[in-house]
Amino acid sequence: MQCLRFALILSLFSLLSHAQTYNLKQIGVCIQILLQATSDLTHRTTPIARTMLECVGFKTSQNVTSLDGKTFKEVASKFVGELVQNPSCLLDVAAEVKNLLGQHFARFNTYRCMYLGVASSCMPKDL
Repeated sequence: MQCLRFALILSLFSLLSHAQTYNLKQIGVCIQILLQATSDLTHRTTPIARTMLECVGFKTSQNVTSLDGKTFKEVASKFVGELVQNPSCLLDVAAEVKNLLGQHFARFNTYRCMYLGVASSCMPKDL
């Protein structure tokens, strides 16, 4: 977590050191879109996972709140094995995540967040 925090701070400093070429308002909007998407996804992670577990019908005799590393790997391996046998559950979850994040990706494209710092002459013409 500390490495992630350090990388985020370092990237922000790098971004700010070249701030004259960036539109800071657009950067703020793009960061807000990313944070909203992350918030929506984390808020819905437990229900999505529960839906997937119910769809697969996965049951374990282990107490999942007190698993050590080795036991967790075994339980996760069994779950993935059952998930592979029933791929429609994974497709349903993927569709649900796509619907959840679709609005955020649309806004991300509208504000051209993927092209921050790219010269307008280098941007695709269809945007």
